[in-house]
Amino acid sequence: MADPSHDPYAKPDKGRRWVRALVITVLVVAVLVVILLVAGGGGHGPSRHF
Repeated sequence: MADPSHDPYAKPDKGRRWVRALVITVLVVAVLVVILLVAGGGGHGPSRHF
């Protein structure tokens, strides 16, 4: 007999709202850091000491 607690047509759990918000925030911050590093980053690095 089929397991009545398992519904093959049930929508998968998409996670909690705060988890999605945290992941989106981390991704946005990571993209901003990459953009700053590519754009120059304000002259940081080993060559600034020479």
